[in-house]
Amino acid sequence: MMHEQIREAHGWLRQGEALKARQLLRQVLKAQPQAPEVLCLLAQAERKLQHHAEAVLLMKKCCALSPALTYREHLGLALLFSQLGSNMAPAMECFAAVLAAQPTAYESAMNLLGLAARNGMPGDMVRAVLPLLALPLNDAQRARLDAYLAIAAYLEHDLSRAAAHAQEALVRRAVAYDAQGKPLASDLVYLIIYAEFVSDLLAFRAAHPALYAPVVAAKRLHVVGESHCLAPAHLQVRGHGVVPHWQMGTKAYFLTAPVGESYQYGLLQMVRAIAPEEPMVLMFGEIDCRPSEGFMEHMLRDPAYDMQRGIEAVTQGYAAFAARLQRKRTGAAWLCGVPAPIRAVMAALPLAEHARFTGMIAAFNRSLAQAAQARGLRFLDIHAMTVGEGGWARDGVHLDAVHLSPALLHTALQACVE
Repeated sequence: MMHEQIREAHGWLRQGEALKARQLLRQVLKAQPQAPEVLCLLAQAERKLQHHAEAVLLMKKCCALSPALTYREHLGLALLFSQLGSNMAPAMECFAAVLAAQPTAYESAMNLLGLAARNGMPGDMVRAVLPLLALPLNDAQRARLDAYLAIAAYLEHDLSRAAAHAQEALVRRAVAYDAQGKPLASDLVYLIIYAEFVSDLLAFRAAHPALYAPVVAAKRLHVVGESHCLAPAHLQVRGHGVVPHWQMGTKAYFLTAPVGESYQYGLLQMVRAIAPEEPMVLMFGEIDCRPSEGFMEHMLRDPAYDMQRGIEAVTQGYAAFAARLQRKRTGAAWLCGVPAPIRAVMAALPLAEHARFTGMIAAFNRSLAQAAQARGLRFLDIHAMTVGEGGWARDGVHLDAVHLSPALLHTALQACVE
C-alpha cells in the first residue's frame, strides 16, 4: 500500500502538484514515521512549496535514519535552496561526502562548484571536479567543467592551466546555442562567456606583461566582486599586487535583500579572511544595471516602477552592507561605480529606451557615490573615466562587451593605494 502511495506522490510532483503530494505523504508518514523514502519525498514537496526550513528538518531526520548517499545529496539540496547563509557550508559538506564515495556524481560536483563560486573558493572548485575530467562526458558537461576550471586557475594565477581549460571550453561553445544561434536556457552560455573572458585576459597579459605583479607582491590590494574583479586580477599597482576575490553572479541587490542572504554571508566570510589593514575595492552593481536585468528589466516590465526610488534603495542598502563589512578593518574600503556601457548592448533595448538606459547608469553612480560618502566609504568613479558621447563608453576602455580593459583599471586603481 505504501509503495503505491509513494508512486502516486511521485506522479503529483512530476505534474507540479506539490500540495497534493504533501497531503498524501503526510498521511503515509502518520503510519510510517520512520520511513526514509517518505521523509525524502515529503522534503522535496516542501522545497517546491518554498518551505525550506521544513525540508531541511525532514532531510536531517531522513539522514539520521539511513546512510544512503542519495539522502545526503537531497539534504545538500534542501540546505542549498534554503538560501540561508549558515546552511551553505553544511550543503558543501553534503555534496563533498557524496563525491568522496562516488567521484563520478556529476550533479553533486556541479552543486559544489556553484557554492564554491558563490563563496570565492577556487581551490574547492578544482578538487570538486578533477575526477570527472577522466570520464566520457558529453560536450555540454565537459564545457561546463572546463569553464569553471579556467576561472579557478586564473584566480589562483595558474596561467597555463587557465589557458588549457578555457580552450577546452571554447572548442565546445556551440553546445550552448540552438540551431538558430540563440542561447539555450541553461547556465552554460554564461560559463562560455567566462571562458572567453579568461582567454581575452590571458591575451592581454601576454601583450602587456609589465602591468602585472609577480606571484607574490610586497603589498596587496584586494578587489572583491562578481566577474568584473577578474579584469584587474594580478595587476601591479604602485607596488601592490591586485588580489581577486570572486563571488559569482552577485548583484548589489542581493546585498540589500533577504533573497540574497546566502550571498551576504559568503561575502562576510570572504572579507573577514582579508588582512584588516589592507585596502579593498568592492565591485558590485554592474549586473543590476544591465539592459535585461535589474532596474531596466523591472521598468520595462512595469511602466509604473519608480526607477530612481529603486536605485536609491539598492545603493543605500549596498553602502550600508559595505559599512558592515568594514567594521574592525583599518584599510580603506572603496565602492567601485558602474562603467558606462558599450554600444553593443543597444540591440537588447528598444530604441526609445537608450537615453533612459544610459541615464539610469549615471543615476546609479550618483546615488552610490552619495551613499558611500554618507557611510564613510570611498567611491571610485569609474563611470567618469569611461563615459563618452550620449552616455556610452568611450572607445578602447572595454576588453569585451561587458568588462573593462585591465589597462583602464590599472590607471583607476592607483587612486586606491595612494
